[in-house]
Amino acid sequence: MIVSVIKDVFLRMNLSFDTVRGQCYDGASAMSGCRHGVAKQISDIEPRAIFTHCYGHALNLAASDAMKKSKLLKDALETTYEITKRIKFSPRREAIFLGVKQDMPGTSLAGIRLLCPTRWTVRADAQASVTSNFQVLHLIAKQRQGSEECQVLCLLFWKYARGNATEAC
Repeated sequence: MIVSVIKDVFLRMNLSFDTVRGQCYDGASAMSGCRHGVAKQISDIEPRAIFTHCYGHALNLAASDAMKKSKLLKDALETTYEITKRIKFSPRREAIFLGVKQDMPGTSLAGIRLLCPTRWTVRADAQASVTSNFQVLHLIAKQRQGSEECQVLCLLFWKYARGNATEAC
């Protein structure tokens, strides 16, 4: 199926498989499999099209593994993920967040960006979104400290802010 789409794109763009010299995919067997993967099928069509594992994907895997070895980074990313997930996956919490953010003078226009656990390059954006909205999150945690709906967010905020979840609300 994927090879058919690739062939179709080449045909529509008036390109020839004779000029293909490389192909780059992630390590999934559907793409790089040595028997039935896309790389094998393309190599059957054009043997000079050499498969290379995607360096960006390899770098992502290496960075993920390295970050998991550091407790500080692992905890920071897990906490950021939980904060962003709690807000972005709940329309009610996101409405609370946006309402408080609108009422606060001098806050940045940027909202909370969800941390993607599989894309290391997006992690910095999510971390920055939590940091830039620190005052808004702090105010929500203080205002909502008694409510069940924000209790977990409050715990996560204090863990993020102080590095110790036991000092929460």
